[in-house]
Amino acid sequence: METLNESNENEELVLRKIGLSEAIGVISLQLFSSGLIIYFGMKMNPENPMYKIFLALILLALMYTIFDLLLYRVTFTDKTIMLESIGGSRSINYSEIQHIHYKELGGGQFIIHSSDSKIKLMTKASGISEAINLLNSKGAPLCYEANKFLKKR
Repeated sequence: METLNESNENEELVLRKIGLSEAIGVISLQLFSSGLIIYFGMKMNPENPMYKIFLALILLALMYTIFDLLLYRVTFTDKTIMLESIGGSRSINYSEIQHIHYKELGGGQFIIHSSDSKIKLMTKASGISEAINLLNSKGAPLCYEANKFLKKR
C-alpha cells in the first residue's frame, strides 16, 4: 500500500491528494448522496429519458471522483516536480519556477507556476511541509503564505 508521502529508492518525495481513510470517506459520502438522489429520483418516471441521463451523470461524477483520488500524484525528484493526474501529466524543473501562490480553494493549495505550466499541491497532503522545504532549498520563490505555512508546522 502506498502512503501519502513516500520516499522511494531514488529518494523522491511523493504526495497524494488525500489518504486512504479520507478517500473512503469522500467516496462514501458521494455514494450516500447518490443514493439519496436516486431514491428521490425513483419518484420520477423511469421511462423518462431525463431519468436515465440523471443516473448517468451521478455515475460519471462518482467515477471521476474515484479516479481523481487514485491517480493524483506529485513526485519531487532532485531536478523536477512531476504531476500525474486524471487530466494528464506535466513537469516543472526547479529552475523554471516563476512563482508560487496560495489559494484557499478546496481546503488550501499551493500553485507552482512556470512559464507554460502549473502544478497544484494540496495542503492536506501528508508531506506538504517537506515539499515546501524542498522548494525553499531549491531556491524557488516562495510566497508569503508558504513561509507562514512552514513556520506553523
